[in-house]
This record gives sequence, C-alpha cells and structure tokens, in this order.
Amino acid sequence: MKTEALETENGIGPADGRLRRLLPRDFRTAARLAPPAAYICVLRDPNAKAYRIESTEEPKALIDALMQTGDYQFGIELVALLASDDLAASAAYLDDKHGAVLSSDWLVFDAHQVAALNRSVLVAQQRNSYYIFPEQQTVAQRSVGRRRDVKRFWSGRERDRRRWQRRSELLRDLEIEEEEPLFGYFTSKHIEICFKIALLIFVLLYYLARYS
Repeated sequence: MKTEALETENGIGPADGRLRRLLPRDFRTAARLAPPAAYICVLRDPNAKAYRIESTEEPKALIDALMQTGDYQFGIELVALLASDDLAASAAYLDDKHGAVLSSDWLVFDAHQVAALNRSVLVAQQRNSYYIFPEQQTVAQRSVGRRRDVKRFWSGRERDRRRWQRRSELLRDLEIEEEEPLFGYFTSKHIEICFKIALLIFVLLYYLARYS
C-alpha cells in the first residue's frame, strides 16, 4: 500500500503515536490493525454537508457498516485516511493541537471550521480524496432499496400482470352496474315514497268504488 509524503521522516505527531497518511482509495485493502494501533478516517457526507472523524481497526468494515445503516444518496467522501501506532496518543495529540475529538457523530462545520480542518495534520497535503457511492456497496444498496421502495420486489412482468388484473376487476364492476340500472337508481327512500303513493291511490279508489 502506498503512503503519502510525510511531514517528517517518521510520521506526524508524538513518537508513541505517529500518524502515517495513506491513500483514501486504498481503504478496502488496508490490513486490520490490532490495538493500540488503529486507523483514523476523516469522512464527509456531501448531502448533509457534515464531517465525521472516527477511529477504526479496519476502514472497509467501518464504511460498509455506514453504507448499510444509513441512507447516503450522494455517497460518502473519504477525505483522509491515517494510520496510528497508538490511537490514544494520537487522539490526545489531535485534541491538544486542533481541538479535534474522535467520535461517531456527524458534525456540521462552518466555513472557518472547514478551513481549519483542511489546514490540520489530518488533511493538510492530503490528496485524492475518495468517493464511495451506494452502487459500489451492493449489499447496502439492496438493503436501502427494501426500505424505500417495496415495488422493487416485483419484476416488471409481475407488475404488468397485477395492473391488468386490477383493471379487469374494475371493468367487471362497471358491467354489473350497467346490467341493473333500474335497481341501481332506486334507493330505499324512493321505494318508501312510491309505496305511500300507491297506498293513497288504493284508498281513494276504494272510497270512490264504495260511495259512487
């Protein structure tokens, strides 16, 4: 794995927690480190315009987990990737020098904070930041698809068949209405009125026939 040019021959920071810059695009092949060593990832969510500075024993595992659990429609930018011989010493150094705290929180920086981050030992002289897009994480993409769009479970042919089936059922319902227009027109109120009128006519005819 290639490394970026270092500020000193032995790396950046204290002797017991030297930071070595790695190319972000190599995050998938970065070997798993055992404590106290660890990697430090500087991540950016372009959609939320937020940053995240997090430590991990394996960058690929960290990014895979993020892509599986989050909805990053514009992907994630790996701004910088560094390896530390001693994470605790490096974390203390970053906190003392830049006030940078490692965490799993996404933080929204203002313009001054972004400029300070870019000047810090985490990012300064860092080149070739790397974008990880959802389609590059096939497992994560399928997981997000199930949450967002249930229709993806159906093939195009199955969707067409179900659409025609619903349309046929609707047409059958309309045909039933056309076959019985008379019964469809009269309501219970209409029937009651007609019955009363018929009863009244019957009574009038009865009295006319009796007293005529």
